[in-house]
Amino acid sequence: MVPEKLRQIVRQFGENGLKLLLENPLNVVDLLRLGAPDIVPMIESGQLTTVQTTRLGGSGRAVREHDPFV
Repeated sequence: MVPEKLRQIVRQFGENGLKLLLENPLNVVDLLRLGAPDIVPMIESGQLTTVQTTRLGGSGRAVREHDPFV
């Protein structure tokens, strides 16, 4: 992992930790097993992708980030 990327993850983990964990499709499936086990057989984890989104940062400028998309 690139050191700058690691620093960014650590600094923003409180805000983006869950999104970071859900970038991995297997983590999404594990979460669904806990909260909605009935639908897990309907999910094809190989078809899950992340979608890049934009939000406004504290300075008011656009910040690009990846949101898990199920």
